[in-house]
This record gives sequence, structure tokens and C-alpha cells, in this order.
Amino acid sequence: MFSDTPNSWNRVSTRQSLLLLTILILVLILNGCNVGARTMALFGGDLNVRVAISEEANKNQPLMVDLVLVNDSELLKKLMELPADEWFQKREQFKRDYPKRTGFESWEWEWTPGQKVPDLILPIRVKAEAGLIFARYYTEGDHRARFDPLKNIFIEFKKESFQVTVTQGT
Repeated sequence: MFSDTPNSWNRVSTRQSLLLLTILILVLILNGCNVGARTMALFGGDLNVRVAISEEANKNQPLMVDLVLVNDSELLKKLMELPADEWFQKREQFKRDYPKRTGFESWEWEWTPGQKVPDLILPIRVKAEAGLIFARYYTEGDHRARFDPLKNIFIEFKKESFQVTVTQGT
């Protein structure tokens, strides 16, 4: 039993504080990736991108690839309707229409089939709503993929198309 002395109240308060702290730590551990994603959504962070390019990708021709992080809902709607060929034709105009990263920011590469690409670490802006990848293939198709910018990704460029999957460590 506890007496009504100041020391007994301090022991109770300390025990309660330790219990609350332990519960908080357990909740954070159990949420794992979600905490990181929420933190990235609020403060920004890094997007880790792994890339694999088949020896047969794009009919053995160089492959233009743009990764676009969109932070404007109306622009996202427009871009989701564009096939990759149209994106590459209009890319410079989009940059003029949305100067200084007001609607999106992008990274541009040109890779060759079979090329080994080191892992990419891209800074994420606070308000990124969605990520898009456009790849210029010499085959029919939109060659566009949407992804969650708060989750690390793996992009696999195959013979006639590509695939984006979420990776661990998000």
C-alpha cells in the first residue's frame, strides 16, 4: 500500500510514466512502415528506387525514363491520361506551365538494355500526392505506371514493357 507522502506519489508517477512510454514504443514498433510513411508525408524524405533492365528491353534500343512526383490533383488527372510518348512530347511545356516545382518535380534518365543502374535515392517533397513513371518503349501501350511516393519501389524494365513493385524497407 502507498502512504500519502510525496515520495510514494513520485514512485506512482514514475511507474505510470514508464508504462505509458513502453506502450508508446510498442505502438510505434507495431506500426513500423506506417510511421515512416506518415513522417515522410509530413516532412519529406527519400524515395529509394531499385532498377533492373533486361538485356532485351525496348527492342535493344536506349530507353528514356522519367520519374515524376506530382503534388497537384488537377495535374495528376491530366498526366494519368497521357501515354508515355505524349508525356515526352509535352514534357517541356509542362515544366513551363508549372515552374519551380509548383505542380511536380521530375528526374530524367536514358538507359541501355542490360545496363546496371545503381540504387537511386530521390528527395521527396512534403506534398507529393502520387508518383508516375513514363518509359519510352518502341512497342504499343501507354508505358506509364503510378506508384505511392511514400513507398520505396523496384522498377523492372522488360522486353516490351515495365513493372513497378513496392520494396521492403518502406
